[in-house]
Amino acid sequence: MSRFDTGRRLKIAVWTGAALAWGTTAAMAAQRTANAQAGYEADPGVQAQAVTEKVAAAPIPTLPEGGLVILRFQPPPEVPQEVRTVRVQAPSPRPPATSSAPQPKSSGS
Repeated sequence: MSRFDTGRRLKIAVWTGAALAWGTTAAMAAQRTANAQAGYEADPGVQAQAVTEKVAAAPIPTLPEGGLVILRFQPPPEVPQEVRTVRVQAPSPRPPATSSAPQPKSSGS
C-alpha cells in the first residue's frame, strides 16, 4: 500500500505545475525588464549577431552592462633553466680474494 493515494498524487502534480508556471513567468518578466533597460526588444525572427570591437589593452577591463568580460592570460616569458653538472665517480672494484673457501673434511666412513 502506497503512502500517496491518487488524490495526493494529483495535488502534488498540480502544485508542481503551478510552481513551474510561476517560476517561468517570473523569469520572463525579469528578462523583459532587462531588455527594456537595454533599449531593445527581443525579436524571435532575428538571430543574435556577434559584435566585434577593437579594444585597447587595459590593466583592468571595464564591465559591460549586460554581458561577459573575457580575460586572457598571457604567461610570463620563459626563464632558461640553470644547467648543473654533477660528476659521480664509481667506487673502485674490490681486490680479488687472496684466501679460498675452506675445503670440506671427510671422516673416511
